[in-house]
Amino acid sequence: MLGVFICHIIMRLPYHFPLLPDIARLVYTQGFIFLSGFGLYFSFSKNSSLSNYYKRRFNRLYVPYLLMSFPFLAIIVKMTGQNIVDLAGYLSTASFWVKGNFYGMWYIAVLLLLYLLFPCIYGLMFIPPKYIIIRSLFVIALFVIVVLYINKTNPDYYAMNGQWIKKTIMFPIGMLCGYLCKSNQKSIFFSPKIIIPVVTIFYIIVAQKYSFVFYGFFYEHARSIFGIFTLSTIFYFTKNKTYLNKVNSAFSWLGKYSLELYVLHVLIFKTIDACIDNASASEMAISIVIALFICVPIHNAIDKLLFYFSSK
Repeated sequence: MLGVFICHIIMRLPYHFPLLPDIARLVYTQGFIFLSGFGLYFSFSKNSSLSNYYKRRFNRLYVPYLLMSFPFLAIIVKMTGQNIVDLAGYLSTASFWVKGNFYGMWYIAVLLLLYLLFPCIYGLMFIPPKYIIIRSLFVIALFVIVVLYINKTNPDYYAMNGQWIKKTIMFPIGMLCGYLCKSNQKSIFFSPKIIIPVVTIFYIIVAQKYSFVFYGFFYEHARSIFGIFTLSTIFYFTKNKTYLNKVNSAFSWLGKYSLELYVLHVLIFKTIDACIDNASASEMAISIVIALFICVPIHNAIDKLLFYFSSK
């Protein structure tokens, strides 16, 4: 989330910052997709009730998005001369699949589809509990094939949505990593002593030296996997360091309210842009500050609303 904040500001500045965008994008939005797969594996492996799963995901993702986005999208639609059909397309996220990314909400549209397909993906990877690693690698490869197929058969559509669709490859990778963590795999191939050097070498040699070959597809995923393993290792070894408690608590806070922070800061900025036209980095910084202040009360209000209706 912090990386998203930094990138959304610096990309609107009139001057270039060497290395800073690359550091901020070390995990970036691919990390959200990865962690979604990771967390869903843990949740679903404890309770595989489909009705419970879909109800919980609907309440945890779509309802908050709907409630948070409606006032901002309504203002944007009004200010830009659009109509109620456009608003319905944005609120349902259908506009993404037809017209492309709308007001930065590609993440919600893609995640809704992945949540819908998750039980099927889970079954392919983990049921029955035999040859899980091989089947999981097959599913990851299948994601890659589907993305490449869209690029090959419909390049115009891929040009519109490909940069968002290709991020979905991180979803089954996150699920596989969730399985490896929960099952406490002791294989040397999944030891941090092996993984970190291997991923680091891969990143330096392949993703950097030959980035002109892999950039736009494999590069982003290699960079994100490298960032995820590196940051996970850093947090693992610093989790008990008292002098870093406040830093780790701040990161945990950003993680807890990441959905609200993502939706709010983007839509606040887009609303400002619709009203004044040509909003810049300063407006994005203001949007981030506002989102930081209001994300907790909005999160709590939505939770109370959901609890009220669930108790009826």
